[in-house]
Amino acid sequence: ISLNFHSRALRGLLNGGSAILGYDKDPENPGKLVVNAKEAPGVRKVFSVYLETGSLQTTAIQLNGTSIRPKLGKGRKNRHAVEGRWTVGSVKNLLTNYAYIGKREVNKDHKNEPQETLKPWQRYQLVKASWPGIVEEKDFLAAQRLIQENWKKERSRMSQGDRRFFPLSGVIRCGD
Repeated sequence: ISLNFHSRALRGLLNGGSAILGYDKDPENPGKLVVNAKEAPGVRKVFSVYLETGSLQTTAIQLNGTSIRPKLGKGRKNRHAVEGRWTVGSVKNLLTNYAYIGKREVNKDHKNEPQETLKPWQRYQLVKASWPGIVEEKDFLAAQRLIQENWKKERSRMSQGDRRFFPLSGVIRCGD
């Protein structure tokens, strides 16, 4: 079964899950996505707002003031998604999803592991998807660079900050 999933993924097909914002499942082949013409401009707007603001938080705030809403997949129970609100996490998930440039990540969970220690069907790969992209690759890559730069700046700021010691951490608990 896992080798079949791997084979489908290498061909750029889906192995289940809900459609993402900007796409719908192909009714004739549920392993493929088709562009949703009403949602696709909203996805491009998310990228342009992020590239303009440079902040996930500011992007989420601005998107919440628009008619663009995160796509609610079947079985989603997250209250922010149910209420149609953007969060830092939902914005980042959209911005880092390679499906928007017509690519598919295979074995994403193993991305940061040493690839030479993994079996061939466990290795991370980026392959051409069976659906078209709806975001320009240059915009997608610019967003990835900006996310990475912001992450490095935050790590640097945190590592240079004062270390604090709280002697009662973990000892005293709130009654509520």
